[in-house]
Amino acid sequence: MQENFRVKIFLFCFLLVSVQVFSQSVPRGVESGGSPSQDLRSSSSIEFRVDARVFAVTAALNAAGFDYETTGKQMSKERTTIREALQHLEPALQERLKKFYETHKASTKENLDWQSAYISLALLLSGPPNFAIGLVEEEIPEDVLEIRGFEFLVEEVYRQGRLGNFWQHYKPIYARKLKGYEAVMEKVIKDTSHYFRIAPIVDPDRKIILIPNFLNANGVVNARNLEQAYYVMIGPADEPSENYKQLQHEYLHFLLDPLVRRYRNILFRLRSFMEVAQDQPSLRPGYANDWFLVVVESLVESIQLKLDPPDNLEKEIVEYFRKGLVLVPYFYRGLGMYEENELISLPVYTDGLLQGISDAVVQEDSKTISILESRIKTAEDEQNKLQKEALRAEALGRQVKGLLAEVGALLAGGNLEAAQEKSEQLLLIDSGNANALFYLAQIASQRNQLDVAADYYRKTANAPKVSGWIRAWCILRIGNYLAFGGDIDEARVKFRAVLEMKGDLRGARKRAQESLERLPLSKVQ
Repeated sequence: MQENFRVKIFLFCFLLVSVQVFSQSVPRGVESGGSPSQDLRSSSSIEFRVDARVFAVTAALNAAGFDYETTGKQMSKERTTIREALQHLEPALQERLKKFYETHKASTKENLDWQSAYISLALLLSGPPNFAIGLVEEEIPEDVLEIRGFEFLVEEVYRQGRLGNFWQHYKPIYARKLKGYEAVMEKVIKDTSHYFRIAPIVDPDRKIILIPNFLNANGVVNARNLEQAYYVMIGPADEPSENYKQLQHEYLHFLLDPLVRRYRNILFRLRSFMEVAQDQPSLRPGYANDWFLVVVESLVESIQLKLDPPDNLEKEIVEYFRKGLVLVPYFYRGLGMYEENELISLPVYTDGLLQGISDAVVQEDSKTISILESRIKTAEDEQNKLQKEALRAEALGRQVKGLLAEVGALLAGGNLEAAQEKSEQLLLIDSGNANALFYLAQIASQRNQLDVAADYYRKTANAPKVSGWIRAWCILRIGNYLAFGGDIDEARVKFRAVLEMKGDLRGARKRAQESLERLPLSKVQ
């Protein structure tokens, strides 16, 4: 579907290209993480900090029972050390911490969304040792109000656990590790600005503040927007580049949030798409009543799908839609048209893109998503079926291989009865198994049951997956039985058939030639 995007040429206040380094005062307990590189300093509004408040709140959270860790990862050394140290808190304090954590965890959002409330709390606190909220209740965010009181526990943990001493030890370590993110942020800014076709943004009224939080789970990046600052808390990682995509996600918010807000009046009138979002089966609670978040998050995720295409694009789009980001299909199509027009920047193009949102577009996308979802499910069901069949075949192969080994060992030991029993058992689970038929033929031959042996040799020779050398020996032995019974002409046919076979027959060709030479002349000859 080709949308008719109206394009306005306007001046973005945040597209002022100038050099700005922030040096504003910060709350006690917040320290600078060192000077960024010259390239990063001259390209954007980025600040690196280490923060004792985030350290203390996350330490208290670990002591309270937060033990989530990313699958396949081990807790960071800092986190392990702090958790062990805080096990020696007074039992009464430990009990209150755990009770608070469990009580408030029950009402938290899915996954790790609930962490954002504790991060917000940390950012609102004064520095150690008091950790007081300096806002009146009306100014405190709603999610922080839900955990109000945790700051008093943080103060006790800080004092009893002597976190101040730990912080003095870890502060330079945090600063050093944080410096490793300069190159990552430079790449984020470079890649994103290139896609936007703009110079790196420098906004004197807004900034991104990166804060390490190595007491969190590996690879977890928490973000919080307070007033004009975008706080990004970076969890531990083996390499800073592992957090590239999440840092880019937050940088995209930094660029796009102001732009979407410019159209809040228009988008508010067009918010009928929220009804579709609220009907989605996997709706994330945070999207339920926040039309702004649905719009900007849909746009951010769509851009990241363009910048880093997934293996299964359709499945990703369906999953985003079902989570409530119902504008992802619309934005993704629009970005495809943007990429074809190299004469316009993304901020300018987004003007028409946002104004093109309509109820009809979202309703049509909803129908398309249902069709895609059904097609994807059918394909996945078929794939799952094939995988199960492959697993069954693999298990059967192992069982057959084990039984064959048993039969071979029994034959070598002269236990014909047990060997026959195992061979017949094998045929029950793999009818037509050439090896089992061959073993039964050998067993019958050793018992001088020539007719039975000949029948098994014929079945073996005609088995679909029989090896060439086994087929050759089967035909050879059938020829021997025919010669023994006086059917010289048919025996000669069998021996000559072996001679004409190709490949390594493991001595069968030589034996066939010898048998052929021993045959008497037939009456016809």
